[in-house]
Amino acid sequence: MFNGPKKDKIVSAYKPVEFPADTAEGLANALDVENIAKRMARQDLPPSDAHSVDAQELQFKQEIEKRAIQAKARIQQDANFKEMEIANLSLERDLADLSALPETFTNTIDREYQENEPELKQLKVQYTVALDDLLAFKRQHDLRREADYPLSKTKSAGLLFFMLIIETVLNANFFAQGNDLGLLGGAVQALIISLLNVSVGLMVGAFILRWKNHISSSRRLLGLIGTILSATLALLGNLFVGHYRDSMIVDPDNGERMAVQQFLNGPFELQDFNSWVLVAVGLIVFFIALYKGYTWDDSYPGFGKVDRRVQNAKEELLATKAELTDAMQDIYEEHVQNAESYYKKMQKDKQQLEILFSSMKNDFVLYRNYLSNLKNAYQYLITLYRQTNKKERTSSPPAYFAEPIVISLDELTQVNEPTDRRQLFDSYLTKAAADFPEIKNKLLTAQSVKIQQINELCKI
Repeated sequence: MFNGPKKDKIVSAYKPVEFPADTAEGLANALDVENIAKRMARQDLPPSDAHSVDAQELQFKQEIEKRAIQAKARIQQDANFKEMEIANLSLERDLADLSALPETFTNTIDREYQENEPELKQLKVQYTVALDDLLAFKRQHDLRREADYPLSKTKSAGLLFFMLIIETVLNANFFAQGNDLGLLGGAVQALIISLLNVSVGLMVGAFILRWKNHISSSRRLLGLIGTILSATLALLGNLFVGHYRDSMIVDPDNGERMAVQQFLNGPFELQDFNSWVLVAVGLIVFFIALYKGYTWDDSYPGFGKVDRRVQNAKEELLATKAELTDAMQDIYEEHVQNAESYYKKMQKDKQQLEILFSSMKNDFVLYRNYLSNLKNAYQYLITLYRQTNKKERTSSPPAYFAEPIVISLDELTQVNEPTDRRQLFDSYLTKAAADFPEIKNKLLTAQSVKIQQINELCKI
């Protein structure tokens, strides 16, 4: 992933320190050296017996020293600013943070695990208890198979709703005959009867018919008897609906009373063929609903409920485990990204150091050149002053005019040049690039150990 420090071309974003561009001739003109030398010569000054430089030469020297001190202030201010920026570069700290990532990652996932461990243990206990209950239930009821029930009730519910609508639509027209509200009234009556057929059939299949499969012979018998009675009642109820329709056609005002009388006289003596169709449709809907109720859950009473407790506990345990595992993966990816960020920042800081250091070195080259120019300018000023004075005066010049012209600016202009830390920063980058595979491997190992610990805790 890392290819070591890059050696891209460095372009400085810092302007060089500016020093005055005065020439020796320009300084001589600015200080009026020749005129001052002539004026002093007309007065035969400095005296021929003078042993030290006069006030004029001292003034020229002070001017040069002042300019040197001003240059020192400029270079020192710029160096201090750039040294502060270099001090803010944090390759050593970033390398330490990069090296500490495995430890911080381990601490983080340990804390995450400890926060979720009690919940996982509780869910594991719930699953274990539910599984024990299921096994005990199977032993008690001599069941040697797995529970069989639809995972989703959507299709069954949709079919029942469809049957409800179909029966209502089919019967609405039958009941509309003789109804004061016409088709609307017939639809309402048909809907009520359809609801009764569907709901009763569903409940008989779900809560009565299943008991025919019970291990207890008495409960099996009760289940069969209850189912037969319920089916008989459904048959009689639908026959009564057929008589009710016959009566409403003949005498709408006394339909209910006539229907009761005809039903008691002969339940199967319907007058109209459409009434028989009405009874047939009702019974078909009832028995389909009964079958759907029977297959709504496992055919053995209570088996599906106990099994679902196990499945729900298992799903909840596995879901919580998956969430924690995903959290571990997110933490791992975050730490890998942090490692890459640290390295990229170190590369950027190294480039910034190159820029700053190169800029400072260039500034010091300019500073030394400027000081050298000042020394040359001083020699020029003093030489010009003495030669002009010597030429214009009538008396002999002082003996020191023949001495070498020397000025030392070292004590006034001493500035500590920047320490070259580029090699040190290179070593940090090289170590980071070399350590990264091992750091990533440590992260991956710590993650694997923790996930294995989670798997052991959630093992089922």
